[in-house]
Amino acid sequence: MRNESGWKNRLIQDNPVYAAMVENMDWNIGRMISKLEELQLLENTLVVFTSDNGGLSTAEGSPTSNIPLKGGKGWLYEGGIRVPLILYWKEKVKTATVSNLPVHSADLFPTLAGVVNMNYKKSGHIDGDDIFRMLTEYQIYKNRFIIWDYPHYSNQGGRPGAAIRRGKYKLIYHFEDNRIELFNLDADIGEQSNIAAEHKAKCRVFRKKLLRWLKQHSEDRFKANPGYRP
Repeated sequence: MRNESGWKNRLIQDNPVYAAMVENMDWNIGRMISKLEELQLLENTLVVFTSDNGGLSTAEGSPTSNIPLKGGKGWLYEGGIRVPLILYWKEKVKTATVSNLPVHSADLFPTLAGVVNMNYKKSGHIDGDDIFRMLTEYQIYKNRFIIWDYPHYSNQGGRPGAAIRRGKYKLIYHFEDNRIELFNLDADIGEQSNIAAEHKAKCRVFRKKLLRWLKQHSEDRFKANPGYRP
């Protein structure tokens, strides 16, 4: 099977080296938890498990499968930005519970600051919200806007762009040709059907919000590269 760049895409999880790396990581996390228990620190420790990007998707071949997600690391599709997030805090986080609230890595700082009762001045330099507060006030936060900015080319095949999500809808804005894509992630987690043409009003709202954020955070991002050779 070929992915978005035309590269071969792995369909099943049968990479022994990758499996060994996952097993080693799992073993070392277990060692860390055991040491916290030994030192009697586990009850007062928040353990956070997450990733900085989705599974790899490269010209050299994918070490694992991202199916049913589209794309991988370096892409604005779910295969590149949807990652696991596990929070463990003995007797303070209810075990075996799952939340469908979308969160972002930018939420980690406010969350950890809240855990240690640190007061800080929230300004334009700090994005994100306290995850624990969002979980207890779900109805307030479930439709907040979340933004991803990816203004460069990468060896994974992704192109410059940005994405914005609110609830089940996600819009991707491609910088090169101003093209937009809109997906309903509840109905189309694989992002196979661009529904922008059927939701023009929603696209205008999302695009306006996204462009305002981009301008606010980087005024001169789109300067031409004089050394570029096509």
